[in-house]
Amino acid sequence: MRHSQRLALKTVGRSRRAVSLVVTAAVLLSCGSGCSLFVMAGKMFFGDPTIPSHFHRMVGIDLTDGEHSVLVVTTTPEAIKRDAPAIDLDITERVSRRLKNKGVDLFPSGEVLTWLDDRGGRWDDVDEIARAFETDYIVHCDLRELTFYEENSSDLYRGKVNGSIYCYEVAEENGVYLAQRVFNVEFDSTYPSHRPKLAHQMSERIFREEFVDRVCKQVALTFYDHKLSEEID
Repeated sequence: MRHSQRLALKTVGRSRRAVSLVVTAAVLLSCGSGCSLFVMAGKMFFGDPTIPSHFHRMVGIDLTDGEHSVLVVTTTPEAIKRDAPAIDLDITERVSRRLKNKGVDLFPSGEVLTWLDDRGGRWDDVDEIARAFETDYIVHCDLRELTFYEENSSDLYRGKVNGSIYCYEVAEENGVYLAQRVFNVEFDSTYPSHRPKLAHQMSERIFREEFVDRVCKQVALTFYDHKLSEEID
């Protein structure tokens, strides 16, 4: 092959690589606030694979197979309840709905919410729930912090949450139903992740709704296998 032809082929190769890099950069840069660049890049090159949930990986059980019933409860400290009195029941209902839509056999959330409401949203321990309901697993979402504004600001929205997610397996022992912890994971989330939203551009009610829904999605993803793209905020 002549020297000039080799140079031409090398030039074409470099051009193609350059175009590929430009396209990749453009797609990544077009990803908005809070979007995972790593997830987007992975989807570009490897498609959108299904990944096992954290619970599935750790416990070895796929809750979407319909063979195990699941009950969801949420707890928050009084400081959160003062700002959002019904947040426990709201998160319980939303997470339950998401899991049910993915094929998880959910214990009717209405019965759980009624039971919790009758007790002022309080219960002593998980064994109390195990005795009250015939379910295989109890998912307990325990929030320690939930805020909706940027720190030291009343004009900027930025939701922050942290807490723990526990799962208990219910088993009968000497005629008594007891709950044994089989899974737990810490979680936290900040939205928007890059910069806060201006309070004068949207109502507080809409922002709260948006953020709480994202929190519930994050909790639910812990328990069902999902597409990688679902993890994009």
